Amino acid sequence: MTRYGMKPDDFQSLAGLVAEILRDGEQKPAGFWQDRVASLRSGFTGMRYCF
Repeated sequence: MTRYGMKPDDFQSLAGLVAEILRDGEQKPAGFWQDRVASLRSGFTGMRYCF
């Protein structure tokens, strides 16, 4: 994700979302997380650099 411009604070948000999904994911209906994931990812759509 660093390739798409994520900074350390952004990774904290990502880690928090992943933890929430791992903790509560099975208790939520299919597709529940889709909007949250899309919202987080929407800020990082352009590749900044690559090898």
